Amino acid sequence: MSIKSEILEYITISTKKNLQKKNYGFENCTAPIIAKSLYQDRTNVSRILNELFREGKLIKKIGKPTIFISKETIHREFPFINIPDTLSKDSSFEKYIFYTHAESKSSFAQAFHIIGSSQDGSLFNAINRLMPIFFLPQNILKSIIIKGENGSGKKYIVQELFNRFIELGLATDSGQLIYVDYRKISNNLSSFINSVKQEDKIFIAIQLSDTNTAVEIKNVLRSFEIDFFSNNLQPIVCFLYPSADSNSELSQITPLYVEIPSFKSRPSIEKIDLSISFIKHEAERLQKTIKITKDFLETIITNSNNISLLQQNISYIVSRKFFESEQSKPDILLNKNTISEYIDIQENQRTLHIDDINDSFIIEPNKNITATTSITTPPEAATSQSQEIKTWNPSAIQQFAFYLENSTKEISYSNLEEGKMYNLLSKIFEKKFPICDIVSKNRIINIILSIIFNKSNQNSLFFSLPSSDSINSNVINIANSIEERASRMNIKIDSSQIFKIRNILSHSFSLFSNIQIPILLVSRNFLASELLKIIYNNHNKSNCIYTYNTFDSNKRNSLDSITRYIQSIDKGKGVLLIVDSSIRAELSNSLFMNTKTTTYILGFSSFPLVSECLLEIQKSSVNLLAITPGLVIKNSSIDKLTKGHDLNEYGNRATHEYLLSLNSYFNTLNIFEIHERLYKIEKNICESLELDLNNKLILNFIFFMDTVLFLKDINYDSNIFNQQKCTDEHFENIVQKHINKDEKIKKYSFSSGEIELLRQILYY
Repeated sequence: MSIKSEILEYITISTKKNLQKKNYGFENCTAPIIAKSLYQDRTNVSRILNELFREGKLIKKIGKPTIFISKETIHREFPFINIPDTLSKDSSFEKYIFYTHAESKSSFAQAFHIIGSSQDGSLFNAINRLMPIFFLPQNILKSIIIKGENGSGKKYIVQELFNRFIELGLATDSGQLIYVDYRKISNNLSSFINSVKQEDKIFIAIQLSDTNTAVEIKNVLRSFEIDFFSNNLQPIVCFLYPSADSNSELSQITPLYVEIPSFKSRPSIEKIDLSISFIKHEAERLQKTIKITKDFLETIITNSNNISLLQQNISYIVSRKFFESEQSKPDILLNKNTISEYIDIQENQRTLHIDDINDSFIIEPNKNITATTSITTPPEAATSQSQEIKTWNPSAIQQFAFYLENSTKEISYSNLEEGKMYNLLSKIFEKKFPICDIVSKNRIINIILSIIFNKSNQNSLFFSLPSSDSINSNVINIANSIEERASRMNIKIDSSQIFKIRNILSHSFSLFSNIQIPILLVSRNFLASELLKIIYNNHNKSNCIYTYNTFDSNKRNSLDSITRYIQSIDKGKGVLLIVDSSIRAELSNSLFMNTKTTTYILGFSSFPLVSECLLEIQKSSVNLLAITPGLVIKNSSIDKLTKGHDLNEYGNRATHEYLLSLNSYFNTLNIFEIHERLYKIEKNICESLELDLNNKLILNFIFFMDTVLFLKDINYDSNIFNQQKCTDEHFENIVQKHINKDEKIKKYSFSSGEIELLRQILYY
């Protein structure tokens, strides 16, 4: 491939990636960055870029440096925009588009509050097919056709779509949505369209009948196109078609054509979720606690042919019970007998039997649903109403990683025999286990010594051992050396101890052998650094992140000692440092003078920066210099993100890639619910402390609160909080006050050390 082709390919890929991440600055599409990335001469790259621009393949933005973006990629992603070939220095790419780019179709769909929109839900494909409606230009007429039986939930989907329009700022108020029956407007369509224009309606839902034809739909759209031809803001026209029969003509009218499954054909879990959501609505409307039994759900679902009838039946039964209830009985009980009192039960119809739900539920107004027994239903969408119990199922290596991280207490060896064994193990590890840093190495040695001399209960060290074929040869050599040297010293090691020692060594090699470019976190916020290390190392099943507390008052010559520590973790390809800005310059000078280790230093800002750095290292672990251009771009992108305030909007939080990614890290938490609870707590705290709630604070607060809650869920007693106390009593009182207002978060019971973590997050 010629240099010219390589540069064009680089620009094309970079443009696409920037669009996907809504990075409209395109900082990596400049001659200096391209030259470094492709190891080419900057002058030659600049000449080729201008040549590609003259050939009409690139769009140029004047400035220092000049930015070049792929013209083909822009027009493929945004086919309706008109963007000039040359943009002035002050021009903004955003002004040529009317919408932002989608994050991820699956995550965006799941952010909808629609039961069934999860990955395996019955509405997942339909919801994802409708997603482009949010990203089409506002100056073209947009049409949707939603087909499904009466009562299948078509109007509810329309309402949720419009709610998202409001959340994204594409609509200003609820009055811009209008429902209308086609029969009422068909004879005077022109007059109706004029009223739509005058009243500034942007979402028109037209109810059709099964006798309406594709020709009539096309005529309506043609009339709208003519009347709105010159308008910069054109409406969405949504047709609700009640027929269940297939109609290929409808799919030819608009690509935004979806078919909604009938209520009867939807999975049992979705029917249950729908029923419970309607009952919860009634509990909040009447401010009454409602107790429901399993047989009530089975019977009410069986005797409701569609969603509309289900909602009506539930509303009617609850209202009757409320009307007839005695004042001395504040709760409403719903069981099978209740249904037979108020509506006709179809005795000849087979009752739905559901085995995977609780026997009963308690639904309190404005609170979570309580089940009397543990729920055994499979995981569903976070938007589902029934309670989902998540469990953490760690691999053996993850269990060991947590244990090793918490094994900070050194064991005292009082006699000569034990002291000799310690020195012996140190020499064996120095010679045969060079991949491990000194701190972890000492911890592993102490664990092995405790096994040999039975210094502690070893039940927690019984991790599953890989098959003998997968054990590293170094593991066998070290284990044999330990057994042989112990035998010379008349120290007997039995087979069970050898098994445990091999197990420890095997997992130790797994943790440390795959690290090419380690990341070292150095921050005054040492609690946050430690938690980042714990979570990322455990998730990646490797010790890729290290920490160093250079602010420890007990350490002397901290910059000299950190230099030695950097050398100890270097694998020969360099070390990436993420440090506080206050020591960045001084540390850089110290490393330049005192070590030959290749290093690159970034400012400590937020967890997304650590995530992106890990991704860059995983993509290319040749050496640190090879990934430096990518790190520069990522750092700039994260810096812009953290300075913004857009995460104060629910729609942005619900679809934000970094917040959604936490679902894979903290799988005991329902992040869709927890994140909104945490945001409200943080917002109240910042208002009390008069702090500016920007994206950086939101991202970090949610991440570290997730971490604390997750560690509590898995009963991980971290040593890092044991000796910590909050240094600001006023701050601690404010935080505890706002946490205590949320019953779900309050149950986790935060220690003073954990409150200190939050203080450091909000103030550093």
